[in-house]
Amino acid sequence: MYANWAFCMQNITSNPLTINAMENQTDETTLKTPELREEEIRLAAYYLWKEKGENHGSDSEDWFQAEEYLGN
Repeated sequence: MYANWAFCMQNITSNPLTINAMENQTDETTLKTPELREEEIRLAAYYLWKEKGENHGSDSEDWFQAEEYLGN
């Protein structure tokens, strides 16, 4: 079930917008705008929802799981 999830997370973190934000690093700390961070979480939650069979009603759970996975 989570094989595609891992692939999607790799795509999110290799997104050119993310890479551009990561170029602004200081002491290994990634600086991202709140908007970019929210978009990463939104995409991760979407892929989780897709992996779970697109069942409605788990949006908050998917969002929190995506935040946890991305280290928010």
